[in-house]
Amino acid sequence: MENPKLDAALRYKNLCKIFLPVASRAADSEDCCLLVENAVHNLSKQVEEKIRGTPYIDVEQPSAQAPFSLPE
Repeated sequence: MENPKLDAALRYKNLCKIFLPVASRAADSEDCCLLVENAVHNLSKQVEEKIRGTPYIDVEQPSAQAPFSLPE
């Protein structure tokens, strides 16, 4: 039998394994850090679109993007 909470926890753990080394490496360079921040910002919009099943409407100007932060 599937356990949705366990499945989600395993996916979360896998994503952390992917994202943490990228974040660690990018932190050494301001340019790389900005690259990763922009990529994650765009990725988060795509995730919201997928979850909602509708296109995400960004009310912010592209040049005034807020830094992305992970929930604690």
